[in-house]
Amino acid sequence: MKKTFNFQLSSFDFLVPLHQIFGKITMYLPITSPTIAFFVVLIIILIAPIVMSKLRIPHIIGMVLAGVIIGRYGLNILERDSSFELFGRVGLLYIIFLAGIEMDLEGLKKNLRDVGIFGMLTFLVPFCITYVAGISILHYSPLATTLLACIMASNTLIAYPIVARYGLQKHHVTTLSVGASMLSLFTSLVVVAAVVGMGGEGGGEWYFWPLFFVKLVGYCAAMLYVIPRLTRLFLRRYSDSVMQYIFVMAMMFMSAACCELIGLEGVLGAFLSGLILNRFIPIMSPLMNRIEFIGNALFIPYFLIGVGMLINIRLLLMPEVLFIVMVIAVVGTIGKALAAYISCIGFKMSWLEGHLMFGLTSAHAAGSIAMAMIGVKIALPDGGYLVDDGMMNGIVTMILLTCIISTITTESSAKALVLKEEESKLSDKQRFSDSFDDEKILIPVKYPETCDTLMHLAIMMRNRELNRGLIALNVVYDDDDVEQNQRKGQQLLEHVTQTANAADVRIQTQVRLATNIGNGIKHAFKEYDCSEIILGVHMHPNSRRVFWHGYSD
Repeated sequence: MKKTFNFQLSSFDFLVPLHQIFGKITMYLPITSPTIAFFVVLIIILIAPIVMSKLRIPHIIGMVLAGVIIGRYGLNILERDSSFELFGRVGLLYIIFLAGIEMDLEGLKKNLRDVGIFGMLTFLVPFCITYVAGISILHYSPLATTLLACIMASNTLIAYPIVARYGLQKHHVTTLSVGASMLSLFTSLVVVAAVVGMGGEGGGEWYFWPLFFVKLVGYCAAMLYVIPRLTRLFLRRYSDSVMQYIFVMAMMFMSAACCELIGLEGVLGAFLSGLILNRFIPIMSPLMNRIEFIGNALFIPYFLIGVGMLINIRLLLMPEVLFIVMVIAVVGTIGKALAAYISCIGFKMSWLEGHLMFGLTSAHAAGSIAMAMIGVKIALPDGGYLVDDGMMNGIVTMILLTCIISTITTESSAKALVLKEEESKLSDKQRFSDSFDDEKILIPVKYPETCDTLMHLAIMMRNRELNRGLIALNVVYDDDDVEQNQRKGQQLLEHVTQTANAADVRIQTQVRLATNIGNGIKHAFKEYDCSEIILGVHMHPNSRRVFWHGYSD
C-alpha cells in the first residue's frame, strides 16, 4: 500500500504547476488571429444570454461584463482593435436608428409637449446637480465641470433592446423616453460644441452660433428632402430583400456622416434617418424583421462588448478614483431619477411608468466616452488638459454602474408593465371572447409579380397577439397542362413561404385542382374555416374577363 501511494504521488511529478500553464497561455494573448477573435465574440454573444437568464440578470449586462473580462483590463483575451471600433460604432448607430424607426410618430405628435418638458428636465436637472457637485465637491474648473455636467445630462438608450423585446416600442412611455433622450443628447452636444469653441486656441468667434444654426437647418432640410424621395424611388423599383436592407443601411450612414460634418454626433443623424424612414418600413414587414435581426444578432452585442472592454475595474481599488466615480454616478443618477419622477407626477402617470422612464434615460455609454475624448484633446493654459486621468477613469467606470442600474430597472419595470397590460387585456378578452378567436387569413396567389405585395399586406393585417399563421393557396385548372401548372404553383408557394419565414410568420400552403378558379378558392375558404381573403385583381389585359377568373393578384 505504501509503494502504491508513493507511485500515485510520483505520477504527478511531470505535471507543470498551474501558474506556469497560465504563464504559457498568456504568451499567446491577446489573440491576434481575426478568425479566432471573431469566434470568441460569437461564443460570448451565444453564451452570455444563456448564463444571464439562469441568473435572472438582463442580457445586456452580460455582454458588458463579458467585455470587461476579455478586455485588456481583465484577462486580456482580446484587444479592442479597429474591428471593435467599427462594429461598436455601427452598433451604437443601430440602437438609435431602431429607436427612431420603431417610434410611434402619431404618439410623438400627440405628446410633443410632454416630450419637450421631459427632455428639458432630463437635461437640466442632472446638469445643474452635477455642475454644483463638480465645483463644490470635486473642485474642477468651470469649463471642465460644464463638460462633465453635459456628459451626465445626456444618456444612451442602451436599455432600448429590452423594451423592444417586450414589445413596448410604441408605448407612450417609450415614446417620451426616446424623444427626451434625443433632445437631451442634442442639447448636451450643442453645449459641448460651445465648450470646444471657448476652450480652443482662438476662443469662441462671434459667428459660431449663427453658422452652426444655418448648418443644422440646412442639414435637416436636406435629409427631409433627399431620403424620402430616394426611398420611394428605390423601394418601388427593387423588391430584392438584400438590396432593400443595404439601401436602408446606406441611408442611415449617409445621414450620420452628414450630421458629423456639421459638428454634431452621428447618433443624431441616425435617429433622424430612422424617423424619416419610419413611415416607409412597416413594423411587421419582412424588411423590418431583417433590420432588427441583424442588429440584435451582431452589431448591438459588438457595441456592448466594446463598451465593457473600456472599463477598468481595478481603478475602483484606488480611493481617489472610487470617490470620483461615486460622486459622478450618484449625482448623475439622482438627477435622472428626479427628472423622470417629476415628469411622472406632472403627467399623472403610474409609478411603474416612472420606473421605466428612469431606466431608459439613466444609462451612459459611448456618447459619454465621445464627449470625454473631446475634453482630453483640449489643452489648458497651465499645460494640462480639460479632462484629466482621474475624471476620464471616473467617467469610464461610471458607465458600468449606470448601465447596470438602467438595465435592471428597465427589465423589471418593462416586465411588470407588460404583465399589468396583459391582465387588463385578458379581462377584455373574457368579456368579448367570441370576437377574439376567429382570425384565419387566406391568400390566393397566382402571379409572381405581386405575390410579395399580398404577403406583406397579410403580415401587416394579422393580429400579433393571436399570432395565427397564414394560408397561401394556388388554384390550377384541371386540364391537359395540370402537371406543369402544379409545378409552377409549388415554386410560387415556396417563394411565398420564404417571405413568411423572413417575418417569423407560420404559413400553410396548398396547390389545389379545380375546374373553376372561383369555386376552388371558395371551397378552400370553407375547408380551412377562414375569416378573411386577401385577393389581388387579375392581371389579364382583356378587361372583359370576370374578376374571379383572374384571381390571386
